[in-house]
Amino acid sequence: MRQHISPEFEAKFKEGLNLYLCSNWKAAIKVLKEADEMMIRGMNESGAMDGDIELVNKLLFGLDVNAAKDVIESLRSEMGDGPSKCLINYMTARNANPPLKFKLDRCRALDSK
Repeated sequence: MRQHISPEFEAKFKEGLNLYLCSNWKAAIKVLKEADEMMIRGMNESGAMDGDIELVNKLLFGLDVNAAKDVIESLRSEMGDGPSKCLINYMTARNANPPLKFKLDRCRALDSK
């Protein structure tokens, strides 16, 4: 399950997470977007989900192989790295401006499951 996760991705995510925790949200967003792209590229390079092309063809009867590959590529882009996307969305929703409480406590309340 982790074949597409590289040491480079892990280092990039950790860098973005540290920037987030240090309230440098503009830089954190940039770095986490890079991590997300690395995750998508990792899925492409490792061939993760390539076996799903047959499944996509079965589910979407009549789809040619190239169209199935396009669907898989779209899914990869949508999925990317969930933790990176979550942090990016949280910071972006706040205009990359951490609240004072976050700056002081270096944490936030989780408001969803």
